[in-house]
Amino acid sequence: AYDLSGKNPAIGRQLVLALFQVQDFTEARHVLEAMLKQSPDAADLNYMYGFTLLSLKQPKEAARYLEISLKRDPENLAAHSTLAQAYLAMGESKLAIPHLKAALPTDRDGSLHYQLARAYQASGQPELARAMLQQYQQMHNAHQEEQQTLQKEVQITAPGPG
Repeated sequence: AYDLSGKNPAIGRQLVLALFQVQDFTEARHVLEAMLKQSPDAADLNYMYGFTLLSLKQPKEAARYLEISLKRDPENLAAHSTLAQAYLAMGESKLAIPHLKAALPTDRDGSLHYQLARAYQASGQPELARAMLQQYQQMHNAHQEEQQTLQKEVQITAPGPG
């Protein structure tokens, strides 16, 4: 559909999202490279390309595109989270900290809190690390309880005697 549409950007974005779902990051990379040639300043394309590069284990290259994305759209919490992941993969804990902090509102299971605790620890801030680790533990426990409750609710049981 993307090729038949004359490489319509809206269809290209949908194609990239579909490729993300099947984790075909190599093909997503090719599509995004072509799209970025047309719109090099598009925040969403730079974010998706950075996400793709990080998924392909290229954090340094990913960081460059994620930084561009955040310059264009500083409120994109997913881009903050992904840039933090790139920095952490490069061993740049201090650079990751502000992006992890920005992305905390998206943390549903405590994983960002945990990563922030580790980044604080790696950057020589043990008190902040300890506080963040405590928040992580609370979130993690609440998430585990929620998962157990959901599992009990969907558990299929045999009907009782008649």
